Amino acid sequence: MTGSHTESSRPIAPRRIVVKVGTSTLTDEDGRIDRGYIADLAGQLASQRAEGKVVVLVTSGAIRAGRERLESRVESRESRVNRLTTPPTRLATHPDKPAAAA
Repeated sequence: MTGSHTESSRPIAPRRIVVKVGTSTLTDEDGRIDRGYIADLAGQLASQRAEGKVVVLVTSGAIRAGRERLESRVESRESRVNRLTTPPTRLATHPDKPAAAA
């Protein structure tokens, strides 16, 4: 039979897997990136790749991860104001305390 698909009744194994993961899935209850979950997910995806599958990960979580990294680098307004208004001699002896706290 030409053009017939009845030769095999086995299900076709997927060669490509697309995984969509939202930001809420990649973050913990405090909104921070859940590194344990990501490590587990990466392991699962790596296993699929080891089996020869093409894995595509689609997520908006990259935005949150980038924002978290930037937030850790940005000095808080309060810290910046304290640093700018604290006399240099006070900074040398008590760098972590606001100028008003003695």
